[in-house]
Amino acid sequence: MTDYRLRDRSETPGDYNFIAGRLDFLADASDVWVGVERGDGTLGTKRASSITNCTAENIKAGVTIDDVLGTYNTSSGEFATSAGGFYSKMALTANRLLKGKGQGIIITHIVPGDYDPATGGVTDPSTEIQNGIGAVIGWDNRLIDGTLIKNTDKHLLLSPVNTLNEFLTAPVLGDKITDEAGTTYTMVEPYKRISPAGTVVLYSINLRA
Repeated sequence: MTDYRLRDRSETPGDYNFIAGRLDFLADASDVWVGVERGDGTLGTKRASSITNCTAENIKAGVTIDDVLGTYNTSSGEFATSAGGFYSKMALTANRLLKGKGQGIIITHIVPGDYDPATGGVTDPSTEIQNGIGAVIGWDNRLIDGTLIKNTDKHLLLSPVNTLNEFLTAPVLGDKITDEAGTTYTMVEPYKRISPAGTVVLYSINLRA
């Protein structure tokens, strides 16, 4: 049984007018926000950093929740308008689903060299690499025509968000795609960007080994 001992009225806002004799029912200090008294003079110790998924990469850059400063950056102001914000959230939803069912994807883009007037030659090409998330599956048999889509081709559903939670630079035809098994494919037609209201929510790509 819990009993209480009354004490004089306090002028301190939020102070209590009783002292609990038995406090078995009180929440653990780790479940009470830091600095908040739980009722017996003990201050809570709970911080935002102790909450599952309350991490910097899941909080918008510049926003602070208790002891966690957000670092998530859409990189292109996708949330500037209500329509853009809605479809950006769809993109993040697609990314979350692909994380659960898909795999890591390496996208390699070769940038051709430039003409060097000093030498009269062409500079060496450079390589740009992005780390994405996607699912590599077989094509629906009804879509395989032997020409545009061959029986050995694979269908890549690629998230528009990379592994750093930033929007990908759109891949282009001819880019190399490497899956977690180490198989490298080339991007060929058909290649479709699913982009309602101008915001890409998913890439549908044909892969050819």
